[in-house]
Amino acid sequence: MQTGLLDEVDLKNVIASDTQPVPLNEKALRPQNVLAAMGAHVPYTREVGPTALFAIGDYVRTASQNTNRFVKGGHSRLPEYAMDCVGRIVDLHGTHVLPDSNAHFKGENPEPLYGV
Repeated sequence: MQTGLLDEVDLKNVIASDTQPVPLNEKALRPQNVLAAMGAHVPYTREVGPTALFAIGDYVRTASQNTNRFVKGGHSRLPEYAMDCVGRIVDLHGTHVLPDSNAHFKGENPEPLYGV
């Protein structure tokens, strides 16, 4: 599968070469555009997705493990200090595409995003 990402062979070839640096891709974010990009609409929100299981004010208990259910060893946003803790939902940020599966090319799998 071609992803447009560098692999180990690409990196070794660049390190071993004496050639001039390759110019940035036209899509690269340049310093003068950072502020505009930071203020732009977040593209990972979705109008459709699963219904939120919890409402603002509900008490919840976080998972006792912070594993990524889509990718073994993948990233999770639940820090260890917050595992198996009780909290209260203070905000519902809508439905979002999170990197759990999307960054690993396993589909978007949008899910509700809560503030606890």
